[in-house]
Amino acid sequence: AFWKLGGTLLPLRHDQPQWEMDRLLAIAEPAVLVSDTHTAICPVLARTDLAATSDLPDHALDDHTSHVMYLGASSGSTGSPKLIEIPFPAVLASDHQARFMGSDDTGAVLVTSPLYHVNGFQFATPQLLEGARAVVMEKFDAALAVDLIERHRITLCIMVPTMLQRIVRLPGLTAERFASIERIIIGGAKTPEWVIDRLLELVRPEALVFVYGSTERLGVVTMTGADWADHRGAAGLPQDVELSIRDADGNPVPPGEVGEIHMRPLDPGR
Repeated sequence: AFWKLGGTLLPLRHDQPQWEMDRLLAIAEPAVLVSDTHTAICPVLARTDLAATSDLPDHALDDHTSHVMYLGASSGSTGSPKLIEIPFPAVLASDHQARFMGSDDTGAVLVTSPLYHVNGFQFATPQLLEGARAVVMEKFDAALAVDLIERHRITLCIMVPTMLQRIVRLPGLTAERFASIERIIIGGAKTPEWVIDRLLELVRPEALVFVYGSTERLGVVTMTGADWADHRGAAGLPQDVELSIRDADGNPVPPGEVGEIHMRPLDPGR
């Protein structure tokens, strides 16, 4: 609904403390807040308010396009939180990440992360709008995740290494239980090599997709499990981004040297 109105969405935790919500709203200055439990200086819509609109006219609205798909809120762990603008228009199938996410209206995505988190919201929503099914976990449980993958013929899921460690430690896992998987996208931290080795016994190498990036969307580095044997521990190759490793003075360092990662989008407008 927000996107159809040309708005920009900011997903937030439903159980966020009021003081934390207040400081985010002060930065965002939203036109409206949708919540059953929070107050705000802007209008607040609860589920009862939305339900009360069922008798309003349901004619088609004029087309409007939001030029900023949504905002991501940082945790504020190092100070005040900040809002990160995702510079993509809210147009179906416009996101360049579809290259490694895939797009199949007959598929199903398993949502293992909260919907206010980038892994839950950003990766599940395009699939859902394309016509795929979304299976949302209220709380991550490794055994339940495997059961859902098998039962609902899940084709896509996004997990952080801790989730995958819990899954591969489960007894009695067989490749048949993961037969429907087309992509498991892995990101958020370095994945132990033994976890990848075990996953490659359960899914085909091309189905594992390693992703390194940031919420700020400066760019991503990615590769698949097909390259794992020759590049163990690697994050992959940069996609649509200029990448270099530099020392404390900003000078590029040779291969094998430790330095800071510098990334710059090849297309600054994306």
